[in-house]
Amino acid sequence: MIVVADASVFIAGAGAERMVTVRGVLEELSSRDARLRAEVAVSSGRLKVIEPSESHVAKVRRAAKRSGDSARISDTDLRLLALASELAEGGEEVVVMSDDYSVQNLASLLGLRFMPVAEAGIKRRFAWQRVCTGCGRVYPPEHAGKCSFCGSAVKLRRTRERKA
Repeated sequence: MIVVADASVFIAGAGAERMVTVRGVLEELSSRDARLRAEVAVSSGRLKVIEPSESHVAKVRRAAKRSGDSARISDTDLRLLALASELAEGGEEVVVMSDDYSVQNLASLLGLRFMPVAEAGIKRRFAWQRVCTGCGRVYPPEHAGKCSFCGSAVKLRRTRERKA
């Protein structure tokens, strides 16, 4: 089994014998201890840094747009999930380790196994939309700014839940 490791793996000091990640995860590590843990994992051969194909990034980006997670997930997290998806399609047994609920939500939507590191993890999968606080008009999750009809604030809201 290959663990696809998010930053929370190195922050919490967790890990596995076979791990992969994307370069962006290593760039996110701000604490000296987390960076050191990642460097030791790379130098010992337990961690490989691999970038996913752009076709898998596009696939995950489309899934994030469908679920509404595109407004809540970083490019690094999209690339991490794209890597997991690519490895899984190649026949590898993959588990995504992350405490990020949006990563877990999208992993579930993509049919990928996930495991929380230090948090409880999601129990249900959510979809998101933006809703005007004034008139209630619905906008896509990536909408930025105020309502084009009444000028009120537009907030991100959960729309439905499904078992994760």
